[in-house]
Amino acid sequence: MQDVDDPNLAKLPNFVALEFQEDFQHFLNAGLMDQQAIDALEHIWRHNNKRDRAVWARRQQESMQVAEEARQRETICQKQQEEEEAQILHKEDKKNKTKFTPILDMEVVAEPIILPSQAVLLKLQQYKFCKL
Repeated sequence: MQDVDDPNLAKLPNFVALEFQEDFQHFLNAGLMDQQAIDALEHIWRHNNKRDRAVWARRQQESMQVAEEARQRETICQKQQEEEEAQILHKEDKKNKTKFTPILDMEVVAEPIILPSQAVLLKLQQYKFCKL
């Protein structure tokens, strides 16, 4: 049975049809009546279908587990890669602090900023007189 064919969707075939005539005739030759032969073939088909359903369910569960394990491995690999990239970026930040300094979002001042000289600031701190 192929993985594409779901045994849960299989329907009980007509055992009187030509494709099952050889199997049907085998039961008739064994001394069974027509209905008994059909019942025996149906019983065999149901038994095989039940086994196929169990195999199908097991395969589906195994494929889901494999897919889940693959997703987990990929997630772990992705996290490791992100951590490595973060470490590399952190090392770059340490090496080139000025390169990675954030630029504040401020308006550009149209008027020049007048800063007093250091000597004037010292005089003002000492409460001494300064000429303007």
